[in-house]
Amino acid sequence: MSRGKITVLSVTITLLMVGALLTSFFLSGWAGRDRPPIELPPKDAQTGRPDGDIPRPMISFPPYRPLGFDPATAPQVIETLSRSRAYLCDIRVQWLWAGGGVSRTYRLAVRGDLYGVMEFSGDVDLSGPVLPTPDYYYLMNPERQLRWTSQARGDMIGVIYEGARGTESADELCSVPTYENLLNLPEGAITYIDYETGEQGRFLVVNTREKLYIGHYLLSEETGLLHQAFFYDIDDPDPTRPVYCMEMTAYREGDPGDGYFTQPEGTVKITGR
Repeated sequence: MSRGKITVLSVTITLLMVGALLTSFFLSGWAGRDRPPIELPPKDAQTGRPDGDIPRPMISFPPYRPLGFDPATAPQVIETLSRSRAYLCDIRVQWLWAGGGVSRTYRLAVRGDLYGVMEFSGDVDLSGPVLPTPDYYYLMNPERQLRWTSQARGDMIGVIYEGARGTESADELCSVPTYENLLNLPEGAITYIDYETGEQGRFLVVNTREKLYIGHYLLSEETGLLHQAFFYDIDDPDPTRPVYCMEMTAYREGDPGDGYFTQPEGTVKITGR
């Protein structure tokens, strides 16, 4: 084949390729006229969250590497935590609703199976050297319980109950959803479990989905205690608004001292083992 024929053939192939590209461009542009416009969300729009991922109003954590716990094994993971037999801690609890809320502050003293609970109305600072007078005071061991109040209830003030131990635990007296409850949840109620590390320590994070609420628990690996808990109304259109918040604001390991197991009148009523 002569050089001239090769040149003509090359030019022809090139023109055909250019024509094909132009045709494709115009066809795609014309078809694009019928496509609906793509609307981008506003910059402040909320992004969707998976079922097990809910916000944490009180503390935040840096990125972490999931360990991949299976939620079905949550009870076994939770049971690996251990707590001291003697400690003192302060707990703040809030119940929230549209337009308002109420809060309580508790000091919990533990010595083996002996518990002392002080209950204060409102968000009370207990870090000072002198404690304010609690609204209610509870002492209990496995058999007996004593309740005392500084608030007049009819013609009663002081000791309002002394007798057999009730069914309430010390955690329940502090309005705390003790994490042992997690062990009794129905199958499938735990949607997420993993460890996270933040400025306040390392925590086992457990999310739950029950009939009425989504729960979010942070259990301290160091103390073995529930550090924070949040409940969210499962039907609330605002997924960032909790209806219940609990936070352990102070913790001290070791024997709390006899004063926490003595009723305010000064007589030791209950002893533990």
